[in-house]
Amino acid sequence: MDKVKAVINVSLAEVWGTDGEEGTPSENWPYRLDYWGMAKGWKLYRFSDGKVARYAGYDPEVGVISGPIADMTLEDMADEFRGGDWIYQRGPIELDEEAAGKNGAVPSREERLAAVDALACEALGADGDYAVLRGYYLEATGGHVALVRPHRSRGEALVIGTDMKPIAIGYQKATPDRRICIALARNLPE
Repeated sequence: MDKVKAVINVSLAEVWGTDGEEGTPSENWPYRLDYWGMAKGWKLYRFSDGKVARYAGYDPEVGVISGPIADMTLEDMADEFRGGDWIYQRGPIELDEEAAGKNGAVPSREERLAAVDALACEALGADGDYAVLRGYYLEATGGHVALVRPHRSRGEALVIGTDMKPIAIGYQKATPDRRICIALARNLPE
């Protein structure tokens, strides 16, 4: 018996249910988990929820991770994990999050939004015709990183940030967070 698959299926059943079927989750139910490969130390499995191709993995210290594959390869997944680690190590605070209890060390929400606005206007031109899809203030460095999309099909989404050149990023099926992580990983020094 593959205990990892069973643990993953228990978690997936808790999150998404079992489509009304009765039974106890096992290594083969409610989802058939097919080995996909390794990505940055994670043993990943592929499965489908009936509509979307998804991945899942398990680590005893982290738990179960899962999400849509979104046309990604294992290399893309490894980049996402690497970029996510980079952001996590810098203490990300969402742009819209109130930074209460930070002893004044974190700029106000308005200041953080204004800083990303300035970065976006510099990257896309001064007209401000864009949408911020996701963004963070990085507490450890005092910088910002965000995913912005020009309006009216004026180009690809860009990952912008303090002291970095804008990075064009595709993967439209992936969440903004995942797109930021991939772009960062591919532009970090080795």
